[in-house]
Amino acid sequence: MASAYIFDISWPVVMICGVLGLMGLASRSILSWMREAGVTPNQLTVVGSLLSLAAAACFAAGWTSAGCLLTIAGTALCDVWDGWLARMYNLRTRFGGVLDSVLDRLSDGFIFSGVAFRLLADGELFSGMLALYATVTAQVVSYSRARAETQIASCEVSVLGGRPERLALLIYFGLIGHWQPGLILICLFQSLTIIRRMLYTHRQLKADVMAAEGATRYPPAWKPTE
Repeated sequence: MASAYIFDISWPVVMICGVLGLMGLASRSILSWMREAGVTPNQLTVVGSLLSLAAAACFAAGWTSAGCLLTIAGTALCDVWDGWLARMYNLRTRFGGVLDSVLDRLSDGFIFSGVAFRLLADGELFSGMLALYATVTAQVVSYSRARAETQIASCEVSVLGGRPERLALLIYFGLIGHWQPGLILICLFQSLTIIRRMLYTHRQLKADVMAAEGATRYPPAWKPTE
């Protein structure tokens, strides 16, 4: 509300944000109705991605408020609801997890590319380059974890570089009309997250090697079988 006053955000936009927020609070009831209507988690995942594509088109056209609202609907609601629906009603499938991950990456690419296009078209070269950098690093943040977890058990470490953080910053700074500081923060946090994940993976692999060498050098004492 304070931001709405300070940055002169139109009241229709504030009201729609409020409605979306109330929908988030009423998620359990809404998901119960969706279950009765036969909606599946995969359908919600696809709808969320389509909303993200529409958001990207709005950003590219310069309709920033509409793009932010569609991003909220597509990511803060549909992208959360699909997981909740799957867990609440035991609808989780291995394919659903793959579909969700792939479409999330596409959605992020759509949204940041739309922002980058608009900024570059308006002659804001530095901000446009930041948006392009954010587009690339958003994908690498996800890939770095997935690739690391083929070698170690878990690589969930982050420096505010996850998907919820990047989209929250994008939506907030988009609504107040100041892209550059938001994009700087997104790029910084994503870069630090990538670096931290690489360092963490290196330490874990080094520890595994040292443990293996120790086991080879000092094998456990032999005990005769009975």
